[in-house]
Amino acid sequence: MGVQFDTLDYVKTLTDAGVETAHAEAMARAQVKILGDLVTSELATKSDLKVLKAEILSEISGLRAETKSEFDGLRAELKSEMAVLTSSLQGEFRTELRSLKYGAAIAAFAVSLVVVLIRLIG
Repeated sequence: MGVQFDTLDYVKTLTDAGVETAHAEAMARAQVKILGDLVTSELATKSDLKVLKAEILSEISGLRAETKSEFDGLRAELKSEMAVLTSSLQGEFRTELRSLKYGAAIAAFAVSLVVVLIRLIG
């Protein structure tokens, strides 16, 4: 990757300001080297960015798969827990229903006894 630097214009600017031509040319060469080193060591190239993009997309894909796997595990765990709770509640409901039926039977029997007693007394 190159840097656009007009060395001829740079040298002309310096010589117009009173700098000797040899000195101005040396400064222009030094400036080109400094800018080239800066670009080489500090700035990312298109190729660098493409590699970084591929790495980021790969990381995102991995995170997406990991997240999906975790959600699938949580979903299975929740289904299992719901099945246990449902079974437990059904058992409790049956027990309560039997208790209510038994209680209702006892109440019906008691009412029948009261009716028989009323008839006997009355």
